[in-house]
Amino acid sequence: MATYEDEYMDILPLREKTPLIRSIEDYFYARNMKQKEGAQLLGINESVFSQILSGKRRITMPIAKRLHSKLGINADMILEYS
Repeated sequence: MATYEDEYMDILPLREKTPLIRSIEDYFYARNMKQKEGAQLLGINESVFSQILSGKRRITMPIAKRLHSKLGINADMILEYS
């Protein structure tokens, strides 16, 4: 069945969230913050933040620095999953 789906149905695989993305989401969920507030805290556009969380955009070095300084996310995790 899976082979048939792979060959004929052109289904895209689901994007699995990295531990880094889960850490970012957990930070904002624990503080009951909306995505818009998270973008403001990190000093980035809301659409850019949304793309980062969905895996459509990579995390740049300036954003990585803010994740570490403002959210306290482990630098090793940021380097590994960015």
